Amino acid sequence: MPDQPTFEALLAYALGDATDADTIRRAVAGNSEAARTLRTIESTLTAMRTDDSEAPSPEALRRAMAIMTPKPQKLGWLETIQRVVADLVFDSRLQPALAGFRSASAGVQLVFQSEVGEIELQVAPRPSSEGEGWVVTGQMTPMADDVEIVVLSGDGDVVTTTMLDDAGMFTFPLETDTFQLMIRAGSGAIVIPQVDIE
Repeated sequence: MPDQPTFEALLAYALGDATDADTIRRAVAGNSEAARTLRTIESTLTAMRTDDSEAPSPEALRRAMAIMTPKPQKLGWLETIQRVVADLVFDSRLQPALAGFRSASAGVQLVFQSEVGEIELQVAPRPSSEGEGWVVTGQMTPMADDVEIVVLSGDGDVVTTTMLDDAGMFTFPLETDTFQLMIRAGSGAIVIPQVDIE
């Protein structure tokens, strides 16, 4: 049985008709959504068994079943688009430099390429008056319409979103030294995997 028991399996378990009750019990113990659904079923059955009022109409039964039947979750755009991982083709930190002229704290230039386009990033320290962190400025070529840039933490949590301006540029502040980008263009996206600034 999968980690998420079906509604029918939970109903059979609540009615005492489940052939695999031990499996369902273990699945419910490790899955809060299944446990919540089972509690709803059990409280509904208890109410139905103890309610001595008039029998519900067929329409009321249909509505109750519609409410209790789980609806498929709609996928967000991040789950439905085709993703293309961009390759790092230039990192200013890997280029020969005059001694003492380059460090991560002075900024970093990165260029990523994919079949969809090229992304150039400039990462510079924030001015000291604005506190700790970085300012990331990027440009996408060729430019596309309605491009959304999703900034993700190193753990994959959404930090912020921004859009391309009329020149194909984007800017966002960054608090951490690690980030990822998901650049949505049409029905696809360019993924820039984890970037470590330091």
